[in-house]
Amino acid sequence: MEMAKRNFSDIVRRSGEVLKVSESGQDVLLQRRDGADLMLVPAEREEGIRDSLRTAASLLLAGLEGDAARKALTAKAPGTLPWLRLLPVEWHAQFLREFAETAQAAVDTGAFGALGQLERSWNVTARLYAEPAMREWLLEPIEIKPEYGHRRLRELKKVGVGRQPKAVASTRPGKTGRRRLGSQAQPA
Repeated sequence: MEMAKRNFSDIVRRSGEVLKVSESGQDVLLQRRDGADLMLVPAEREEGIRDSLRTAASLLLAGLEGDAARKALTAKAPGTLPWLRLLPVEWHAQFLREFAETAQAAVDTGAFGALGQLERSWNVTARLYAEPAMREWLLEPIEIKPEYGHRRLRELKKVGVGRQPKAVASTRPGKTGRRRLGSQAQPA
């Protein structure tokens, strides 16, 4: 169903007309000039969407627990999200787990922006990973120090601080890791 669009001022000037559209089951996008647009939807519908998202996230997490189900889910995911094909296959399960966990948190807190941000971050990571020069940058070892943040090891080496480590998969403070925008942790 197409979303109805109205100016935000219509909710004050023509509230009856706007409410009729909303009560007919159609979502109403209230467009504002000086701020973010707002949506007018029935509360029951919104609650249903949130409950459904919580259930879907729980089912996805449960599916990721078993080896056979995890393999099936990660094999099907690129068909739904084609940009996943640009990432290593072993990262697909990590994305699905993070997405499901973030979806559960979003439903519980109402912070749905975090879910969109997570997907955008992984999408950008996939686009960067597809470019050989950017892939090298993403996989470059970094040193993680809570007091200083992430620093490239080659920059530290140039100024004589630190040495090139052999381990590159840890993201614990004081250890080394790999840079990745979609997730701050390397998949297990």
